Amino acid sequence: MKSFFLTFLALTMLVLAANAQTTDLGKPRSWFQKTTMRHAPVYNMPAFDLQAQLQADAINEANKVGPWRFGYEHPVNYGLDNGGDWTVLPNGDRIWRIVFRSANALSMNVIFDQFLLPEGAMVHLYSEDRTSMIGAYTAANNNADEMLGTMLIEGESLVVEYFEPAAVTGQGKLNIGMVIHGYKSVSLYVSKLKALNSSGKCNNDVKCPLGNGWQNQINSVAIIMSGGSGLCTGALVNNTAQDGTPYFLTANHCLGGNPGTWVFRFNWDSPVAICAQNAASSDPGAPYNDVNGATLRASSSGSDFGLLQLNSMPTGNVYYAGWNRSTTPATQATAIHHPSGDVKKISRENQSLSAQTWSGAQTWQVANWDQGTTEPGSSGSPLFDQNQRVIGQLYGGGAACSGLVNNGQPDYYGRFDVSWTGGGTNSSRLSNWLDPSGSGVMILDGYDPNATGIANDAGLPQVANMSGTYCNQTSFNPQIVLRNYGQSTLSSATINYNIDGGTNSSFNWSGSLASSTSTTVTLPSVTVATSGAHSFNATVTSPNGQLDSNAVNNSASSNFNVVLNGQSINVAITTDSWGSETTWDITNGSSLTVASGGPYPDGTANVTYNDLTCLPVGCYTFNIYDSYGDGLTDGNNNGNYVVTGPTGANLVTMSAVNFGFGTSHNFCVTATGVEAVPALVQNVQIYPNPTSGIFTVALGLNRNNEMNLQVYNAIGQLVETHYNSGAQNYLYEIDLSDNPAGIYFVKVVVGDEVLTRKVIKA
Repeated sequence: MKSFFLTFLALTMLVLAANAQTTDLGKPRSWFQKTTMRHAPVYNMPAFDLQAQLQADAINEANKVGPWRFGYEHPVNYGLDNGGDWTVLPNGDRIWRIVFRSANALSMNVIFDQFLLPEGAMVHLYSEDRTSMIGAYTAANNNADEMLGTMLIEGESLVVEYFEPAAVTGQGKLNIGMVIHGYKSVSLYVSKLKALNSSGKCNNDVKCPLGNGWQNQINSVAIIMSGGSGLCTGALVNNTAQDGTPYFLTANHCLGGNPGTWVFRFNWDSPVAICAQNAASSDPGAPYNDVNGATLRASSSGSDFGLLQLNSMPTGNVYYAGWNRSTTPATQATAIHHPSGDVKKISRENQSLSAQTWSGAQTWQVANWDQGTTEPGSSGSPLFDQNQRVIGQLYGGGAACSGLVNNGQPDYYGRFDVSWTGGGTNSSRLSNWLDPSGSGVMILDGYDPNATGIANDAGLPQVANMSGTYCNQTSFNPQIVLRNYGQSTLSSATINYNIDGGTNSSFNWSGSLASSTSTTVTLPSVTVATSGAHSFNATVTSPNGQLDSNAVNNSASSNFNVVLNGQSINVAITTDSWGSETTWDITNGSSLTVASGGPYPDGTANVTYNDLTCLPVGCYTFNIYDSYGDGLTDGNNNGNYVVTGPTGANLVTMSAVNFGFGTSHNFCVTATGVEAVPALVQNVQIYPNPTSGIFTVALGLNRNNEMNLQVYNAIGQLVETHYNSGAQNYLYEIDLSDNPAGIYFVKVVVGDEVLTRKVIKA
């Protein structure tokens, strides 16, 4: 099963505090004390077998079983009375602190197995160097389970600080039952966002054109962290009382640990739309819309569903999705999810679904995504029918990215209609919770808690185009999504827009847009005269000729790139049976990567994958890599690669099917065309490889040229170097007998060509 566990704006800090969300009450009190603070005791977490953990993760991920794991759980038992240290301040207030360290951790977080704070008390978490901080958790986070899970602190140290006012001395309960050592980078919870853009390149951000008209459903989806160390996706769902009870649908196989310790993050959407392209999404930035804790209401493995009730009402831009429990297959399907812990994505299947039994569960099969895909971490995410109603949640499947397209494999979603009756008991079916009155309705539309009664409220939830890279294009017709957030029918509005913050153009829109509906508006053309990165910005005002009562949602922007005097370049990779071994990139004269692709699916040989990019005038190097070291051959099947220009002329062709761990080719882009550049290095051979210590490097050039040869170890230390001022053929014997076993890299520099080969010393 695809698994991804975890979750997470509120309108004001007061609303946050009232809704059990983490509140910004400033920095920890100890940071401001003139009183000498007592030394906080340090507890070092024991070492664990990381390689064994990674191997177990690899097996689970290959079989798509269980949550996607990013951390190792250390059971502990430290609390206010049995660990840490108290400092009493002059006014009688008290501060309790405890420090945990775990060598080489990328992140750390804790699970409180006892959490009950009196009014005025608060808990902060921060790193010892104070560069990363979470908090405060307050009495607003108290819940019936008296448990709480926290978000992540980057690094290998974590300080837990509890402040207790003198008026409530001794009334707090706080005990730490688990410390999690994060061994995989998780973008959601670390300040440097190391895993942002970790999902495949065929994915579409929810602000891409594919998400037009789906803003409500997008706002229903959140990412969840369960058990402290795993990630999934789920969605708020409506009930027939339409009272905003925060029921949250996810997958049964995501139900690891006590939901009281889970964290749910809503609205984690990239403000810049990246749509199946070689570019980077963005973090929307704080404050994040996080909710702590939930209670399990019902679950069943028969359709792999889990229904939770969040411990607090989520605030901000959220929506309770509608549902359809019909047994009739949808004619089109849309998935909204957080693949590999990345920002929210959207996928589309344009063919009818089919009912299938898969891995013991009753499911809807998505045969082959037409746009986008799913990944580990998408588990539990909702599947919507053509009428934007939930019909199931992701159980598992083989779908994944293959470059900028998906791999053509199916996915399976637990059926909502089967979950409705489940196992026949309240705790194993949806009906009792989502239809409390027993109305028996088959279909229910969604519920918008933000429909506040404002008459005139126009908004721009997204820019529909103006993203990605445009080749030799200077004129654009921007499209924006106009939404009526007000209760009155929207008949007119003014849209102001510009490029890069320049002079605004104005467009007067007129039409008839019912409340809570959207339309795509095409604006008059704009001109971009320069190459490079640009931004398109738009703002809507004067709904129905009136003052907009809510200006928060009035603006939208999108980043895009223009290449003038550039050329379209196509990279075609034909794989052997092990496509996952193959990756490639194109670097410019400054060694910066301007395009990349792979890895590709395994199992089917002689499949060609095409990636199209646009490059400005300049010279480039195409580099192709094979992680196994046998190029594009597996002994039975041979692959191929070719890079072509806009007229179909070959710039790069494969010179040897077995190019080892990698090879490179040079080409140039001019204002009038493209041209291949014969490489100076015609041949590089390293043997034996692997080696017990001594190996030979043989290389031939197409003409005499000076050459530098360097050998580095795996941590980048130079261990040997050679130089020749001018020759055509070189033969060097390298002796690593006195160096430890491991991976080494041979770097060859000839003119402006740089080639790197991997050598393994056994």
